[in-house]
Amino acid sequence: MLKMNTRKCSKCGKPISSYYNPSHICWACQEKLAEERWLQLDSQYIDVKQIAEVLELTEEHVRRLWRQGRLPSPLALRRKLIWDKEFFIAWIRSQHKVPPALGRQLEAFIAAHGGLHLNETTGEYELGDKIDIQVLVYSKNEDGKVVGETRKVSAVIPGHQQPRGK
Repeated sequence: MLKMNTRKCSKCGKPISSYYNPSHICWACQEKLAEERWLQLDSQYIDVKQIAEVLELTEEHVRRLWRQGRLPSPLALRRKLIWDKEFFIAWIRSQHKVPPALGRQLEAFIAAHGGLHLNETTGEYELGDKIDIQVLVYSKNEDGKVVGETRKVSAVIPGHQQPRGK
């Protein structure tokens, strides 16, 4: 009779699946660590470094798991891999069984609503169309004369986009 070599959680000693669990920590311990570390963060998003810290993996291992499709899809923001914090915690709670297609659905939702844009004033991301508005600003110069100056101001307008080509 063949005896399978099972891995054990390095925190509590429970057996863990090598296929479904990419870390050496069981799901319950991962959830506990995620809640302890991530729920204290002010940000709504987490990155590769924060995931590596909680799962106790290297950042390159996290990127490799993402490329293999063993992590949920990140948000499509710039060049950096970023996940929604609550979504990732829910993925850990589900024992890594949330389908990766859910991340693609979230990306499609964001695209349908105009995109996700960083508000540089507040540091928060806003969902909607980003538009640039030309604003005429009046001020006094050193001589006391009123001078008009055109400035560009960006704003995010929430809304749902019609599918392109229809």
